[in-house]
Amino acid sequence: MYLSAEAASVDALWKSAGHALLVFGDGTKSRNGDARELCGVSLRLTDPTKNWLTNLVRKASPVYAAGEFLWYLSGSNSGKHICHYAPQYKRFLESDGTAFGAYGKRIEQYDQLHRVYKILLKDPTSRQAIISLWDQSKDSFEAFFGKVRDLPCTLSLQFLIRNGFLNCIATMRSNDFWLGFPYDIFCFTSFQRLLAEMLGLNIGWYQHNVGSFHVYQKDIEKVEKSLAADIGYVVLTTKYSKLNHNEFISELVEFESVYRFHPLLANKIAELEDKLGKDTYWLMLVLLSA
Repeated sequence: MYLSAEAASVDALWKSAGHALLVFGDGTKSRNGDARELCGVSLRLTDPTKNWLTNLVRKASPVYAAGEFLWYLSGSNSGKHICHYAPQYKRFLESDGTAFGAYGKRIEQYDQLHRVYKILLKDPTSRQAIISLWDQSKDSFEAFFGKVRDLPCTLSLQFLIRNGFLNCIATMRSNDFWLGFPYDIFCFTSFQRLLAEMLGLNIGWYQHNVGSFHVYQKDIEKVEKSLAADIGYVVLTTKYSKLNHNEFISELVEFESVYRFHPLLANKIAELEDKLGKDTYWLMLVLLSA
């Protein structure tokens, strides 16, 4: 079965996609165990400001989501960094303590975020504003020989300006519905929001395309319960900041690195508000990560 779905919130997408996986997913085996799988899935989030899964059974962690996105933004491949938010991430690290497929390192290595910004600034009709996360020069080799633990699940992020809105298309080779799906959408739409602000545009739709969309057998009972669960009431701010984003990104990363192990005191929160903007999405992320 081919799955194509559209919804205004990630909660609604969760229920549509989860139901389809359980009913129409084909049985498959993998190195991580038996699973149900749909191939060639395409999901559209029409309002990417509703990018936080509030499902009361899945209970996604906003702290981890914020920490993961800020890890990407830092350009780091440090396992110590991400394990602060998710100690279990240790199993994906290499012997030197780094994450081979770290998205942030790959984005930063070729200055991809800034290049995409420059491309769209120069030509708003461009179809070439792409962040590549799969590196063909090394990843296919590693996939064949199986020497690393952490190959990227995401292939690319493409950004398109149409009718004054910035749209984003994420293409993934593989996506674990229970574990990764909520955080992937959150992080990728956060990049979309950041670029929209840098370009002075409104955020458009977000498209989530996946080669192998799957749920592991061990998680199926939890998925079934989540499909019957209520939606929570966590609402993330949609307020934009008014900043020079070329400088702002480094400020954001610096705040996260300084405050990762220290409580935010009242005077520091005031400093954050002054730098990042009061009640903005970015202030929220730093406060969560701290």
